[in-house]
Amino acid sequence: QNQNLSGKIGGNDWSFQQGIFRNGFGDSTKFQASFSSRVYADSCWDHSGTYVMGSIKNTVGLYTLGNFDNITLFDSISMINYIATCGAIEILSVDTTAGILTGRMDARQNTNNYMNGNFTLKMCK
Repeated sequence: QNQNLSGKIGGNDWSFQQGIFRNGFGDSTKFQASFSSRVYADSCWDHSGTYVMGSIKNTVGLYTLGNFDNITLFDSISMINYIATCGAIEILSVDTTAGILTGRMDARQNTNNYMNGNFTLKMCK
């Protein structure tokens, strides 16, 4: 849907506020990405609470989720990682000079754990 990234984690409503990406670890075709429902003064290092994370492709395109390309929905209340293997991530733009990545996600594990919508991430080095 054409909306800010939002959904449910552990059955609780979740809405994207701030996110970051950085070069992948050991895979030059991917970025490590983190999506938070909070705003932090230093978003490159401060992360707590319930959040979404994953390894995403670093080029524009539509990528289907599966067993090896998935998104983790971390529930800080139950301390459970919910792994979303259904859906897709579309990378709309990547500008490493400006440090901005835009995209949209439709990631699902079940009716209590899913994300859908648009996002903009800031690059961290």
